[in-house]
Amino acid sequence: GALSHAMPASRRARQHDLVVFGASGTTGVQIVKELLSERNKGHLTFAVAGRSEERTRAALQAAIPDRDAVAKIEVLVASTEDVSSLRNMAAACRVLLNAVGPYRHHGRPVVQACLDEHTDYVDICGEPLFLEDIELMHDGKARDEEVLIIGACGFDSVPADVGVAYLADAYTERGGLMHSVNTFLTVGGGNYHVNTATFNAAVEGFGDVKTLAKVRKSLVSSRESVWGGTTKPMKPPGRKPKTRKRWWFDADMKKYCALFPGSDASIVRRSTALRSVRLGVPQFFVGCYMTLSSRVWLATFAVMGSIFAFLAKYEFGRRILKSAPGLFTLGLFRPGGPSEEEMRHNSFEMYYRGTGWSKAPSGDDRQSKSPDLIVDMKMYCTRQSPS
Repeated sequence: GALSHAMPASRRARQHDLVVFGASGTTGVQIVKELLSERNKGHLTFAVAGRSEERTRAALQAAIPDRDAVAKIEVLVASTEDVSSLRNMAAACRVLLNAVGPYRHHGRPVVQACLDEHTDYVDICGEPLFLEDIELMHDGKARDEEVLIIGACGFDSVPADVGVAYLADAYTERGGLMHSVNTFLTVGGGNYHVNTATFNAAVEGFGDVKTLAKVRKSLVSSRESVWGGTTKPMKPPGRKPKTRKRWWFDADMKKYCALFPGSDASIVRRSTALRSVRLGVPQFFVGCYMTLSSRVWLATFAVMGSIFAFLAKYEFGRRILKSAPGLFTLGLFRPGGPSEEEMRHNSFEMYYRGTGWSKAPSGDDRQSKSPDLIVDMKMYCTRQSPS
């Protein structure tokens, strides 16, 4: 199968293709549902893992109608506080999918166990500090051991990352070059809410700004040695686009826009840096935004965002935010994940607007010649069918 491609024989012979760690959580349950769906039957052998076999199986039985299918799933017991259990879990599969967050607290020992057991690792993390710190600590060893460590493979930040890469390729395939790209996220479907774990991770992320800056500084020299000797990512050509205000009205989309407070910009910029090294093309400027449906929501977002930004700077403020996530987000973040009804009616749209050159400039022209081509693209996704 696909997982056998370019994989050492020792890994091809393992008990399971995939283990889902954290299968009793909101996202973990959805992953297991997908693995049990008709389109995946027969393609993968998988097991699940959690701190308690009883609680993990109970969570799956409560959410998945097919009791017989759930009963056949092997449940491994593993805890981030027990290194041997993590290594046993990693040794049982070719790929480990880690759905246990916050990753800043629970992710590092799982990655280490995968490296020790030569098991490929995937997560759905949206925490820039964890993702970039793991790259700093383990990229060299992972390459030497031929182990894949792939982060941010969920809503953070597959739609933004894949869509931007596709748009950049659309320029180069036609002999052009992308100078900058903006992404705009629109969430639809009426009322919905998000698990407080995501909110807490965002709160703690604001407290790690200085640490993240140090990690990024160290990554500059680390990437030079790991990505290819003295090779450096090429700087974006031309002038940097005019910095957007925190919020504004976009006349083309006829929507109010604000900076997207997620990890998309961080993830996409990492990808464009690596793309520059591998393909020998310049990087491009990246901006990630979200849309709001009215002035009322724009004003609400501005006020609540300002309160969040102020409190998140301080330890006492972060404690206050985490003590009442519903209050500070008007009910958007609540304990437990969204209901099946909410997910069924929820959707999102990602709009991409690229600016660049129809014919790739070279040398001094990259700095003096103005971009002459705008390329737009839209991705629309519902629970039933992405497009």
